[in-house]
Amino acid sequence: MNDPQLEPDSPADPETAATLWKTESGNGIEVSYDPAYWPEGSLGHFAQISGKLLDHIDREFALDGVLIGLLLCGDDRIRQLNGQFRGKDWPTNVLSFPQLADDLFSNDALAATDQPSQNFFGEIAIARETVMAQAEELGIEIDDHLAHLFVHGVMHLL
Repeated sequence: MNDPQLEPDSPADPETAATLWKTESGNGIEVSYDPAYWPEGSLGHFAQISGKLLDHIDREFALDGVLIGLLLCGDDRIRQLNGQFRGKDWPTNVLSFPQLADDLFSNDALAATDQPSQNFFGEIAIARETVMAQAEELGIEIDDHLAHLFVHGVMHLL
């Protein structure tokens, strides 16, 4: 399901598209992506892999439902986030922003909406150029590296 409307306070720029990936177990990944870096046709396999991984993490850790945000961006955007939140003026492959108890989207706030009973753990950002360069340098498939970074990011959220 694509939803081109962003939340009023979304960190994504107006060129960012949004969609919700639902997993087989009913977990969710709210995805914002920049089509200039992540063409929609390139996301299908990653959507399947990340959904299976999220379901597995949910079962392994008995989390009783997981909802995360995922920003798929370019090096320019992740460099800005890395500088703003970590004081590092360079792009990186993945950043994680764990949910804080007093955040707007706390579990109490979600419970008051029509959202399914899920625990919102936070948001992950992944930069395409850095991920592609690293995968090439390591001699691995981009989807394998994306899967690794997705799990890495989710573990930081937990």
